[in-house]
Order: sequence, then structure tokens, then C-alpha cells
Amino acid sequence: MEFQNHTSASTTFTTHCGKAQEMLAENEELSLRMTVVATSNYVHSVRHEGETFIVCLEKKTCTCRRFQVDEIPCSHAWAVLKKKFLDPEPYCSDLYKPNTLLVTYANPMNPLPDRKDWNVPAYVEHEIVKPPKFKKLPGRPPKKLRDKT
Repeated sequence: MEFQNHTSASTTFTTHCGKAQEMLAENEELSLRMTVVATSNYVHSVRHEGETFIVCLEKKTCTCRRFQVDEIPCSHAWAVLKKKFLDPEPYCSDLYKPNTLLVTYANPMNPLPDRKDWNVPAYVEHEIVKPPKFKKLPGRPPKKLRDKT
């Protein structure tokens, strides 16, 4: 896996790697059907299918929250960037760029040795760990009826 990520980062000719580049292309395609109204230099209102989204380029936020979570311009932010003729590059996180991936996988990672070769202290090896006695059921607890006294 490590070798595959390093290879894909070193052989890519796009500004972003793999999934990030696909997300950018998909968001750009979705942004074609949106209307943008500027409310200030950085804050814009984007209408799409009857809903209104607020995009702030200065803070890199959108009310759909995808811009903040993915750290890649969502389709609403793309619509604003296109209207203002801005490059999306400064609005994308550095985590998705090939240089960052190359630095991440620059040092080789060695897997753990076989379990037989581990040096485990005796006090840890003979310690018995039991699961909890009670298992909490998933979901909301049932309502308990109160006495009327």
C-alpha cells in the first residue's frame, strides 16, 4: 500500500492526487447549474435547486459544510470561484497535493516482527484481561414509568 501511494504521487501530472482530483472534477460539473449573487467581496449567495447556500471565500466555509470537512471547494464554492475567475488551487488543502504525499511516504515503514519474536515482560504476559460483565444494549434506553405516589 505504501509503495502504491508513493508511486501514484510521483507519477501524477495533476495538481491533486487520486480521489481529491475526482472530487474537484465532480464539484466543477455540479457548479454549472448554480446561480451566484455577491453580497460582499468574500461572501456570496449560491442558489441551487430552490436552496440557498452561503459561501465565504475568506474563511473557506460554506453552509453545506463540505468545504470545511473535505478542505476542497464544494460545488457551491466552485460556482463562486468560476464567477470571480479565481483559481481553486489556494482554496484546496495541501494534504491532497503530490508533494505532500511524497514527503509522507519518504521514510520507509517497517511492519512489526512475527508475534513469536516479541519481547513481552512476564507480568504483562500472564495478566488475564476479561471482558466487562454487563453489555449495554445499543440505542436509546426504554422509558421507565414512574409511580404516582
